[in-house]
Amino acid sequence: MSIDPTLTQSLQEAIEIIRHGRALERMLIEAGFSLADTGVESRPTPNLDAASRPAAANARTNREPEPPAPEWPQAHPQTGELVDATGCPWIESAHSAKKTCTENGAWRRKRRANPRTVADLEREAREAMRTETSAQETSEPTTPDVTLYQVLSAIDAAETTEDLAQAAELIESLSGDEKAQAETECRERQAAIERLMGTTTNGAGADGQSSDADSEPTDFERIREGMAASLSEDELNGWDGESRLVLIPASQREKLDWVYEQRLRQLTGGAPSAA
Repeated sequence: MSIDPTLTQSLQEAIEIIRHGRALERMLIEAGFSLADTGVESRPTPNLDAASRPAAANARTNREPEPPAPEWPQAHPQTGELVDATGCPWIESAHSAKKTCTENGAWRRKRRANPRTVADLEREAREAMRTETSAQETSEPTTPDVTLYQVLSAIDAAETTEDLAQAAELIESLSGDEKAQAETECRERQAAIERLMGTTTNGAGADGQSSDADSEPTDFERIREGMAASLSEDELNGWDGESRLVLIPASQREKLDWVYEQRLRQLTGGAPSAA
């Protein structure tokens, strides 16, 4: 009959385990412990002498039982309303959350901010507001946005060099092509004003007074008559271009525009001119 080598190896391992267990029992007995057989397993217990055994027994019997923890919520003695340990009304959804309540149902205290930190933040906020207010008071008022139409209107309405200088100050608010267009319009307007001032000076008499009999027609009258007598659309456009190069008040310019439109209709076969 042959013996399985695997079984033999398992038996040898079991024997070694039993030997180690017995050696461990001897070490415990030498250290003052005794082995109490409970019928299931051997359990080492401290070897108490006769003097210490009654004291240990009395310690176990004289121990007072701990009072049971109160159950929450409880009814308020006066109102009968369900409250927690601190007397706050019981809210099932809130008191059931561990993050907001303690084990006895009391509200968990929230961590308060450091008073010193709060004071520092308030001081910094006041200083920032004071600095911002001072900066607003000392800063120069901002210039409103200026459009190209406003600049061209101011240049066109200028009748003297002083008015044109004030209108030219608005050009600095523009940029790019708009600024170049406004500068060109300003130069043309300045040339027209200078021509007008030169015509007025040359037409004055020796005593500084102009003569009504020898005075020439104004630019407005000359251009209006030229527009009315134009024989072609190109000639009419030429008079209109010349009107942009001379100084003409806004009220007279409206009349020139009306004459231009009426003559253009006549040349292009439009409505007849009004008397």
